[in-house]
Amino acid sequence: MSYNIDSITIIAQNEFTISESNFANISEDECPESWEFETSADLIEHTKGGSFPWHGEWSGRSFDKLKEVLSLFTGSADMVLIWEGGDSTSGLRVVDGQVTEHKVLFTLGEQT
Repeated sequence: MSYNIDSITIIAQNEFTISESNFANISEDECPESWEFETSADLIEHTKGGSFPWHGEWSGRSFDKLKEVLSLFTGSADMVLIWEGGDSTSGLRVVDGQVTEHKVLFTLGEQT
């Protein structure tokens, strides 16, 4: 992708975590401006809030690096990526270090 990611929302997760040793292997130089974590605990706490911190400047050009970082996680997470301007979405699923890309489908549920 040639443009940046506006946001990544975690729509489902189960024991989604990263070890301190795997976290230490992430080079901040290859991460976008939103990557500002000093420990794996800080990052895990952030993801529990329902978002993944990969957006802003350099986030689109480092999409392969994002998938590499996600491969360091255990557990599972389904994520929806909103690309710059909101005109495009994509999905990522992480299951014990395996990262796959998915189409995103929007549907309405039962009438309230």
